[in-house]
Amino acid sequence: MHILNMDGIPSPVPLSSIGKFENQNPDISVSVLYHDGNQIVPLRTSTFTDARKHHVTFLMITDNNEKFHYVSV
Repeated sequence: MHILNMDGIPSPVPLSSIGKFENQNPDISVSVLYHDGNQIVPLRTSTFTDARKHHVTFLMITDNNEKFHYVSV
C-alpha cells in the first residue's frame, strides 16, 4: 500500500473513486465485476486495460446496505 498514491481517496475505495485512483497511479488499471445472483456483470471496465503495465480485476461483494468488499479475481 505504501507505494500507491491514495491521496484524497477514501478506504474502502468506492466505485466513484477508482478513476481518481487510476489517474494518481498511471501504471495500474482497475476493472470491477459484480455477481447479481444470476450472472457476473461488469460494474466498471477500465479504459486503460491494454495501456497500463498492471491490470487488476475485482469482484465486488455487497450486502446491499452500502457495505462492500472487493475480492481479487
